[in-house]
Order: sequence, then C-alpha cells, then structure tokens
Amino acid sequence: MSTPKTLPLAAVLLLAGAASHAQQAPTTIEELWEIVQQQQAEIDELRAALGEAREAVAATTDRIEETEARVDATGDYVETLAAADSGASDTSIGGYGEALLQLYEKVRDLALFNLAIDSKLRSCDLVALRVSDVTVAGSVRQRAVIVQQKTRHPVQFELTEQTREAVLAWIRLRSLDTSEYLFPSGIHRLPHLSTRQYARIVNQWVASIGLDPHKYGTHSHAD
Repeated sequence: MSTPKTLPLAAVLLLAGAASHAQQAPTTIEELWEIVQQQQAEIDELRAALGEAREAVAATTDRIEETEARVDATGDYVETLAAADSGASDTSIGGYGEALLQLYEKVRDLALFNLAIDSKLRSCDLVALRVSDVTVAGSVRQRAVIVQQKTRHPVQFELTEQTREAVLAWIRLRSLDTSEYLFPSGIHRLPHLSTRQYARIVNQWVASIGLDPHKYGTHSHAD
C-alpha cells in the first residue's frame, strides 16, 4: 500500500485520532500512515485468531457429537443384553452374542464372528484369510472371492456393512498390512489362528449366551 501524497482534512483527523495512542505524536503524514498500517496488521492478526478459535469450537462440537453417538450406541447394546437376560425366547448367537462381544470390546472376536456368519466358510479357510482377501485400497470389500483349501474351488461371499465396520476396526487396531493374515495367532510358531483356537472361541461365544457348546461346532480339516 503506497503512502498518499495528500489527504483530505477528515482523513487527517482520523489519523490524528489513531496516533493519539502512540507513545510519541507523529509529525508527518507518513508517520501517521505507518501507525494506521500497524493497527491494520493488528486487526488482521485478531481476525486470524478469531478464525482459529471458531475452528477449535467446531472441532470440539464434532467430538461432543461423536461421543454422544457412542454413548447412545452403548446404551442400545445394554438394552439388548437386558432383554436377553429377561428370558426372551428368540435370543440367538447372532443377536445376543454380537452385542456381548461389542460391549466387551473384543474387536478381533467381533470381526471373526461377523465374517463367519457372512462368509459361511470352513474354519480352515476363515482363519487363513489375509487382509488382502477382504480389502482393497484401504477399505473392506463388499464382496470377496477366495479359493477353498479343501475343494480348490473359488467361493464368493458378501460382507454386510456391520461386518465391514468390524473388520476395518480390527485391521486398524492391529495396524495389519495387506500381506498379513487377518487373524494372526498369539502363538509364535503359528502364522494365524488355528482351527482349534477358532473352535475354542466359538465355544466361548456359545457358552456366553447360555447355550450348550456341544450342540454348536465348526467344520474344517483336523489340525
């Protein structure tokens, strides 16, 4: 911004008023103009600070809404469990068991549980899934195709939104790479969950909802 050579009387009076806050009174129009530019810079800084404050308020509001949504979801799960505990005759593994898993934050078991239901894969095929089998470009596929170990035939299955969310949460929790097994084993010598480990998890699911584990099982090759 260039300094004007001459200023009208009204402008001079305004500049003089602005200069009244200065420690030393200016003696030229150039000095008065410099004071105004400094004050304009201060105004710009205040506007920038105000914009940042508004963004912070908006971000805080978003976090509050997300927290409220999680609280509402947890409340829904609690109500599901309460209904099951009251002796509802239609309690099922798919309803009560899933709610229980979500409540206890068993992210891996929830992903495994949902995948087993959607895919209907043999346990040997389910535990041997790799991340790349069910994901593409960082997202979980809506439809996946794998080759069965027993028959060597390809099989296709669809993943519900609920299952995709559970699988993605598990992948992110473990920071799994696309080349890794989706369900790594906790035993060092095993690359992924064994079918025996999977069978024990299923038994725990069934027992947790008050059903007889001997009436439910998995089908697969023997280890």
